[in-house]
Amino acid sequence: MNKILFLHGFYASGNCVPALALKEAFSGRAIVLTPDLPLHPADAVKLIRDICDKEKPDILVGNSCGSFYAQMIAPAIGIPALLGNPHFKMSDFLRERIGKHQYKSPRADGKQDFIIDEQLISEFEEMETHQFDCCNRYDKERIWGLFGEKDTLAHFEPLFLKHYHNTFHFPGGHTPTAEEFKTWYCPLIEKMMSKGLIIFDFDGTLGDTRRNIVTTMQMAIKELQLPFRSETECASTIGLPLVECFKTLFPDLKDSIIHRCAETYRRIFNENLQTIKPEAFPGVVETLSTLKEQGYMLTIASSRSHNSLTELTHDMGIADNFSYLIGADDVEKAKPDPEPVLNTLKAMRFEASQTLVVGDMAVDILMGANAGAKTCGVTWGNGSREELEQAGATFIIDKMEDILKIIEG
Repeated sequence: MNKILFLHGFYASGNCVPALALKEAFSGRAIVLTPDLPLHPADAVKLIRDICDKEKPDILVGNSCGSFYAQMIAPAIGIPALLGNPHFKMSDFLRERIGKHQYKSPRADGKQDFIIDEQLISEFEEMETHQFDCCNRYDKERIWGLFGEKDTLAHFEPLFLKHYHNTFHFPGGHTPTAEEFKTWYCPLIEKMMSKGLIIFDFDGTLGDTRRNIVTTMQMAIKELQLPFRSETECASTIGLPLVECFKTLFPDLKDSIIHRCAETYRRIFNENLQTIKPEAFPGVVETLSTLKEQGYMLTIASSRSHNSLTELTHDMGIADNFSYLIGADDVEKAKPDPEPVLNTLKAMRFEASQTLVVGDMAVDILMGANAGAKTCGVTWGNGSREELEQAGATFIIDKMEDILKIIEG
């Protein structure tokens, strides 16, 4: 399990709002360490280095003064760091606040009072002259900055960009709220710890829904007194948006009738779920869990509705593996258009080169390829090996577990 070491701001503690939000967001997914940092900078750096030597965290996450420390230590020990509103001139900050103060969140030792004096300011001033000494070419891409657009205390993005490349912004102040931390900090932390992004199709790839879909489609056709369509004909449309399925089966029908078909299908499908429960294909549950444990970000891009996708992933017990879902109603252009993949890349802040798209139909492979991602076709779903090959799948696998061999290679 990944380890995250959080370094709080000067007036805060390991029990501050961002620290608690981080623990809640990564509960059961990562070990989150949130120590109380000593007042004096040399003592704080020593404590952080000692924790790093002992715990071997996968990433440092800081805010304000904590980011000041994280920037110095992360490149020195060779791990990534997310610097939230880094304050690189702590001596200037403290010089305006000489006197007695209290920490704004409880400390483990119960000591809430502290004093800012000239000696403390001098200690920070000395450390500031060497704060970028460990900055190196390799870590320019591994130290990221996150800056609040309403921050009135620290304005150091230009200085950050003299040394590092990746900056992000959020519509908040210097100290993020719990919601801001979960919304803006946590996705970046996940990405920085992730080995890559895998976008899965759902029907025929993760969920064995063929019987549900074909049965529902034939029932809707019968109820609307349309000409019979065989299982093969119905199954050949799986992967298309629902309206397109019926347009493919009945190309001469008016749009008004097509939309009635889709509405009838949705109603019957929900009714059928009470008696025909879709199941995950063999190996899916275990493999998804392994992929997540190994540090991959998992998402779904499906042609079914978002609500249906949410419900089915929960029913199958796989919902917790996924960080993002896109349904047919979340996009304007469906598969094989790359929009579902491109929207996912934008939301998850990944590049296509870091991404694998996995699906059972040619439209899944084309969707991924059109976005510039690698693709993996699966043969246990609704498409044939030949169709997947013709679509240009980068890889083709015969069982879910084989995806682990692909990513290892």
